[in-house]
Amino acid sequence: MLLALIVLLALPASLYAVEYSALPSVNLREEVNDNILMTSQPHDTVWGSHFIPSLRLSAALERWRVDGNFWASISRYVGEKGLDMNDVSLKLSSEYRTEWDLWRLFGEGTRDAAWKSELQETGLILATQRRNVGVLGGSWTRTLTERMTLLGELEYRETRYSDDQVGGLFDYDVLLGTIQTIYALSENDQLRASLEFLNYRAVSVGVQSKNVGLQVSWVHPFSETFQGTFSVGVRELFNDLSSGGETQQDKDFGWLAGGTVEKKWERTSLRGEATRQVDPSGGGYLIEVDRLSGAIEQELTQTTSGSLVANFYLTRPLRGELSPPDSASYNIGPKWSWNWTKEWSMLIWYRYAWLKRDDGSDPIHSNSLSWMLTYRGFGWSESR
Repeated sequence: MLLALIVLLALPASLYAVEYSALPSVNLREEVNDNILMTSQPHDTVWGSHFIPSLRLSAALERWRVDGNFWASISRYVGEKGLDMNDVSLKLSSEYRTEWDLWRLFGEGTRDAAWKSELQETGLILATQRRNVGVLGGSWTRTLTERMTLLGELEYRETRYSDDQVGGLFDYDVLLGTIQTIYALSENDQLRASLEFLNYRAVSVGVQSKNVGLQVSWVHPFSETFQGTFSVGVRELFNDLSSGGETQQDKDFGWLAGGTVEKKWERTSLRGEATRQVDPSGGGYLIEVDRLSGAIEQELTQTTSGSLVANFYLTRPLRGELSPPDSASYNIGPKWSWNWTKEWSMLIWYRYAWLKRDDGSDPIHSNSLSWMLTYRGFGWSESR
């Protein structure tokens, strides 16, 4: 994919009609947090400074398109040791389109701090380690009829931590396969049926889990400004736990569900989402995550807007009798943004976070205040 991007960017203009674009940006972010690791142990208030450059590149022919997205984050903290980190990520994707088919390949390489990433994904912090994530996958979409489309996708994800088996984190691999059928019930309504297979393996802790899920979704626009998506399904989990030369097997049956609603007015937008899904975890097990989120955004002036964002999580580790305790967490806070020019923007937000584990321990909470300045002054696009 990287080679394809280089080739497209280097194509002579006289041979093909190519559309190029490049969008660099720079973010400067400051934050203060009174419990950044969501710990019940004694802790200090932490001040964090982040320098985040990024670059998006794309090149497209009539049927072929290649995209690249690179970002880095240089983070330094005062008040807590061991948090300084230089994160980096490179994502590449390419797609080829015919009259009836769409082929897509994608890959990603990321090095980041596990405590930041897994907090966003599951609402939990397991340990302050660095992790390396590699992703490789592809998909195929076929238009069968005017009403029916078939989608197949396969993805392999490899996650490695700086110290395997230290701090409760274990290296793991995930193989994910999805087959989805999309049927247009009418001009506006869609019915989607998907079959998903997830194979999770953490060798060092002797865990292999296979999860099979079937889900049906309905997409319906109630009006030009109001749309909803609703889904329901079932899943079956098979666990193999190896220890001392013996293998213990267990099963777990559960429900899958989800719903999203979006409503827009002239200057206000509202979005709500509720999902139940199974996610991989560095703790050596899969996690069933119930997530409820909502956001309301209000345009205050032509250049400023305000919003209120909330996320609520219920997590249940899927590891039979060896499972750690369930947990509940939420975060909520307002945001204010100012786009005073096309190139310059500023964002200020506050967040309150709360976490309670089902083991009799006291709840944990934190307060954070962040400020970010963004510059996008070097954008470039050209069609030849």
